[in-house]
Amino acid sequence: MKTKKIILIIVAVLVVLIAGACVWFFISTSVPSPSNQAGIPASSSSQAIVPNASSSQVNGSLPTNNPSTSSPAPTQGSLASVFAIATSQGTVLVNNFYKNAAQVFSDGSGALIIRDPAYDILYFQPDGSFTISILKKPVLAVRAQAQEAFLQELGVSQADACKLKVLVGVPISVDSQYSGRDLGLSFCQ
Repeated sequence: MKTKKIILIIVAVLVVLIAGACVWFFISTSVPSPSNQAGIPASSSSQAIVPNASSSQVNGSLPTNNPSTSSPAPTQGSLASVFAIATSQGTVLVNNFYKNAAQVFSDGSGALIIRDPAYDILYFQPDGSFTISILKKPVLAVRAQAQEAFLQELGVSQADACKLKVLVGVPISVDSQYSGRDLGLSFCQ
């Protein structure tokens, strides 16, 4: 019984390490094209980018998108200052974090929203998910800082943040106690 538990823990840790290595490899080898490197031009427009939305839907109520479809991302040159991310609990409007992202993936499929010595915050457009990687101890204090930066950068409430797909992880090299599991956002638990 104890051996099975140890094997399961080792397998879970290996899965997290492999996933982390893949994300790191993708980010480190992804060189943004010159057109995306500067991000998206700033604008005072407050229109949201919503697929297949009429002007009345953009300025009025937003349609509920099927969460199985990918969330839209602003296109280069977009004047939108916010965009919508479809979730299973409805659409969440977020600030256009592509404008100030530390790095936008060259294919536009995501962005490294914030790179901080203590944490990274990434967005993956195909499934509309976010990953917060805690890179320093104390883990819980850094998670609190990262959560605050996440809320501020996206311009969302805690309730709306809880509707989004957010994985909060810790590499084993940082803290073996917290590695191998999704810590989640503390205010959603």
